[in-house]
Amino acid sequence: MDNLNSLASTSPLLSGQAVGAIAGLDLVCSRIGWTQVPRLLSGADSLPAVAHTGTVHVASTVDYAGGPQETETAIGDDYPQLERANGADITYHLREHKAGRLVLDAHERFSQIVGPLQQQAAGAVGRHLGLRAERKLAALMFTASNWGTSTLVALGAGGVQWSTQATARADSDIQAAIDVQTTRAGVRPTHMIMSQQVLNHYRLNAEARGGLIVTSGGVSVTGIMTDDFARAHIEQTFGLVVYIGSARSNSAAPNLTRSDAWIWDKSLWIGNLGGAMAPDAGSVVGLEPSAVLLLADVGLGSLVIDKSLLPISMSRTRQEPPRAKGAFIAGEAYYDMIRCDTTLGTVITAVIA
Repeated sequence: MDNLNSLASTSPLLSGQAVGAIAGLDLVCSRIGWTQVPRLLSGADSLPAVAHTGTVHVASTVDYAGGPQETETAIGDDYPQLERANGADITYHLREHKAGRLVLDAHERFSQIVGPLQQQAAGAVGRHLGLRAERKLAALMFTASNWGTSTLVALGAGGVQWSTQATARADSDIQAAIDVQTTRAGVRPTHMIMSQQVLNHYRLNAEARGGLIVTSGGVSVTGIMTDDFARAHIEQTFGLVVYIGSARSNSAAPNLTRSDAWIWDKSLWIGNLGGAMAPDAGSVVGLEPSAVLLLADVGLGSLVIDKSLLPISMSRTRQEPPRAKGAFIAGEAYYDMIRCDTTLGTVITAVIA
């Protein structure tokens, strides 16, 4: 007997609750933004089809730096033909990510919790899906074997971990990292991803705080950077967009004591995170150099307040007797995270102890 026998329909209210919960987490995957996968042509009476498997064409970084070909010609001569740098076609495959929570009618009726339980369930499902996506992104971005890698010592700016606040040279290390990555890719990096743990020590670093030291009458007064000030200082000083990995996630199995930890570890990533577009049909086309693409199916009925949020749709299905009556609140998202070009990123490991 089918106990979930009501047709599940997308709920804008519950979807909004889930998306709002994700927005409150300030996830890096939300900051980078999601690119809609190509739509396929379909009949007028059918739902819009989606290319769940397809290709991303990535141009070679050689194209980003020009070449040695001469461009000056005599008037009327033929055009010098530039050599075509070979790119790569990378296959993506959308995976289905879903979770749900059963809200019993009896619990709703006798609940002592303030607020509708179904909306709270939608928020919980949204947070769970969002944090799982963040963990996948952190594993992609902070795994040294996926990119170029360096240590503070190899950068050549001092080699002192930022947790040694008095003698570390955090700003000098960032400039050295920019130089290393520019040499690797042939283009200047545009983005930095830094864990909250690393940012906490950057805020207290003597070199980084130099602009906050005021001396008057032989007395020095130092200030402590806030998170926002520290991020703005890096962005304004070095011309980078900075994303902070501040989310934490519980790793304990259900019904066991909570054991949460930082999703992003004691590293930082520097590289290029450009944009991309997806035509109505065909391949996803890159607009700017980008180390990764986050591809997703917005889906019919999905509520997307901002493309930078994880595209997720929530539905509600009734559970009927002989099972206990209630509503199953289900959330789903379809996405893939593609590493496009290994030369467009460098991981600096063990930035703090």
